[in-house]
Amino acid sequence: LYAPGANVPADVTTLTVQWTAPTYAVTPHTNGGTINNGNVTEYTYGVGATLPTDVTRTGYTFKGWYDNESLTGSPVTPISNTETGNKEYWAKWEINQYTITYVLAGGTAEGNPGTYTIETGAFTLTNPTKSGYTFTGWSGTGLDGENNMTVTIPTGSTGNRTYTAHWRYNGGGSSSYSYYTIKATAGAGGSISPSGSGSVREGRDQTF
Repeated sequence: LYAPGANVPADVTTLTVQWTAPTYAVTPHTNGGTINNGNVTEYTYGVGATLPTDVTRTGYTFKGWYDNESLTGSPVTPISNTETGNKEYWAKWEINQYTITYVLAGGTAEGNPGTYTIETGAFTLTNPTKSGYTFTGWSGTGLDGENNMTVTIPTGSTGNRTYTAHWRYNGGGSSSYSYYTIKATAGAGGSISPSGSGSVREGRDQTF
């Protein structure tokens, strides 16, 4: 074996050239995401590489790797075995839309949003109204019990949400229904939702 530039003895009459495939750097820019598995920092000519797909970012969906910071064109497929040169790639993200569902049991509320994202500013639910009834609170996602009079969804929240309005019948009027109080409690170390006292109309169900 003779390195380039080395002297070769006169009695050596045949040389066989040796080749080594070059290795190039790969720089991924996650744009706020996290590569959980399969990170690629280099590739070898003749072999190529597969870019990671297990990439996550809270509140967003991964839409692929792009070879430009402007995220234009088409997402990059795996690096082929014929490519050369150092590579840079940028992750593209699509913000997730989450729903908010309201179970108002005949009540009405104006202005409460039906969707939100992780970037939506904090907002407080408008409490509903219902003729002949007094609103006694919300139960639902992330809440304890059913007497939450003020519900605020902070910026940075994620996931679909459901909120249920609870009412107390004021009595009088032409209503022919009876209303009953169900009190639900859990023993030490246990939990139940909704908890506390709730008013249930005759013929209606209450799920725990």
